[in-house]
Amino acid sequence: MVSFRRLREEDVEVLSIMAKECFSVPWTAKAFAELVDDEKSVYLVAVRDEKVIGCCGVVNTCGDGDIDIVMVSEKERGQGIAKAMLQELLKAGESIGIENFTL
Repeated sequence: MVSFRRLREEDVEVLSIMAKECFSVPWTAKAFAELVDDEKSVYLVAVRDEKVIGCCGVVNTCGDGDIDIVMVSEKERGQGIAKAMLQELLKAGESIGIENFTL
């Protein structure tokens, strides 16, 4: 079963490694670390068996949410994890005042 939770400092390294596998211009560990306590954004991780397998995030700019990352580990793709993670992100984004979302 997959669960979702907010990004934590201990997720930073594994996400930076996953980003290298997913993107030609990957996010760095420093970039993820800067988001851990960012009050104007929400970043979620997908977890299965205590292992981080995905991440997505949105930044709130005056009620407009810019979804700036969606990634799922290559081994975990094709199972609807990104869709479920984005549904959770929309709810979490609304809780910080986001009314409109773009990807």
